[in-house]
Amino acid sequence: MKLSRILRGTFLISLLIGIGLSIFSGMFYFAAMPSWGFLIGPTFVIALFSAVSLACALTIERGRFEKLLWSGIATAVIAATGWSFGIWLDAFLSDTDKVLCVYILAPITSWSLLCAITAVLLRNRITNLAARITCSITIISFALLAVLVVIVVSRTVAASHINNDAFVKPILYTTVIAVTNLLLTVILSNIKQIQGATEVDVIKIEMGVSCPRCELKQIIMTGGASCNRCGLRIKVSIP
Repeated sequence: MKLSRILRGTFLISLLIGIGLSIFSGMFYFAAMPSWGFLIGPTFVIALFSAVSLACALTIERGRFEKLLWSGIATAVIAATGWSFGIWLDAFLSDTDKVLCVYILAPITSWSLLCAITAVLLRNRITNLAARITCSITIISFALLAVLVVIVVSRTVAASHINNDAFVKPILYTTVIAVTNLLLTVILSNIKQIQGATEVDVIKIEMGVSCPRCELKQIIMTGGASCNRCGLRIKVSIP
């Protein structure tokens, strides 16, 4: 079974359990029972990091950036486990232990989220030069944003009275740049190249081929397609 299928199931089950527990805790309340956050929190944490891992797994299955994205899945598992245990053991941890946990888990969480963003952006091979540029700016902006957020969170956890106003504008500007370029990347990468006026019409039929790069056997449409595994552009024309 593919890893992506397992992660899809984990995400959906965790999300449904979390929503169900949230609704149930709102309808019924028993003072003798432990806090509902003890049960609800970890389910949503697992759902979140399952979605992060799923984004990485889908791109890995296409044969792209495997080493980078496996690190994203590994850090997502560590972050999910760490935050879940943190919720469960909250009552037993001292303030010093909580600060230490945040110091450790904040950069791990940021890295897994950054890998997921990279996986989503680079899942399909981008041929448009402008889209490549905006994609690079997007990834760099999100990386810088992750660093700034980790610094602010660490400073706040270390001492709640610390003034973080100096980081507000950089975070705001970086967020705007990242989101703007993300939208531009999506738009530009989906713009179809204008076909020349002299190009003849081709017959559109399905045919079985083997990818010359990864040798995956698959069914494609004549006229242009991408390999389902590695994303190689394959074009077959039948005038």
